[in-house]
Amino acid sequence: MSLSKNVAGLACADVMHPWTNNCLQAHRTILQSSLVGSAQLFVPLILAQYALKLRKKKKKINKEFFHALLVDLIQTISLGVGVCTIFMVSHCVLRYVLGKYTYLSSAYIPGFFSGLSYLVLGSNIQMQILTAYSNAALESFVLKMSHFGLITLNVYTETVFFMITNACLMFVFKAFKLDRTKHSWFFQPDENGPNDGEKSFFETLCKKTKNYIGLGLGFGILSKLIGDITLLMPRNIHKLFKMSTIKPGIFAGSYVAVYELFVYLMNQYFQKDHPIFALPAGFLAGLTYAIDPILSINLSVFINLLQVLYRLADIRILRRLPVDTLLYCLSSATLLHIYLFYPKSVAKVGSKVIKMTSHGRSTIILEAFKNLRYNMV
Repeated sequence: MSLSKNVAGLACADVMHPWTNNCLQAHRTILQSSLVGSAQLFVPLILAQYALKLRKKKKKINKEFFHALLVDLIQTISLGVGVCTIFMVSHCVLRYVLGKYTYLSSAYIPGFFSGLSYLVLGSNIQMQILTAYSNAALESFVLKMSHFGLITLNVYTETVFFMITNACLMFVFKAFKLDRTKHSWFFQPDENGPNDGEKSFFETLCKKTKNYIGLGLGFGILSKLIGDITLLMPRNIHKLFKMSTIKPGIFAGSYVAVYELFVYLMNQYFQKDHPIFALPAGFLAGLTYAIDPILSINLSVFINLLQVLYRLADIRILRRLPVDTLLYCLSSATLLHIYLFYPKSVAKVGSKVIKMTSHGRSTIILEAFKNLRYNMV
């Protein structure tokens, strides 16, 4: 894939910052816009995360709590500002150094450099950001392959893929003692299977199912709020409670109920707990994906499985490499490249994040980028 000669010689003002011909002025503008946009995106998300921590872990509100909150806010906002600003600066520099545009130098390489902003994050939040960003990038890539006719996406193929990967993930969680804080899949089975009596088990199952229904509802509401915070206004709040918001709760609750119930029945039948039970239990629980088939959820299981297998493999050559940073750089490059060259294939969450962190500047850039997008050969 390459660009036609009639657009390769365009100036960066024609493609990246049409609001001004001055690159330095454009860089200042994107820095200011991304500061506002990143704050609008990350402040509600971080506050919601810490509110859940207070409820789930019963943490006390003290100086350490506020210090950790402030650090996470500064780091995530800096990430958004860094990605937007470094992307534009790298784009302009490459255009100046090369003297022309190429297919990779216009978006992919600047996107890779912008991923270095990942280094500002603390270890406590890196995995969450990396998983979310790599998920959006992988979803965009899969959608692009689907639009090219290379793979087929429908509820049947997606459900089967989810069932298989979920079965493998549940088995790995049960078979190996892992640091569970380093993985982001919303459910992780207990290390020891349920050994309670029948009555006690079903009471625990009902309580756990209710909790996960609430978690799914929270996810559905949060996904609606990303990109449209006005839904919290009294006159709009009813729009949050549609079937598209409720379905994630139904999925999460039924997923956990099916898995836990099957493992309990297997334990009762064989009178012991064994990691192998997680395979059929995870496979059957994967059927619930059909309730709310969301590709990003499907790929999240796959990404978590890859993360677990990578840590289990413990490849010595990769120990000295900043693998997480490189993965984030590749994810950033892929997501931004697809967003600008193939906007119909970009993941919805990825598109919303880009628009919000740039405070709308990405829409202007996307419109100007059609000079390159419509002249590929």
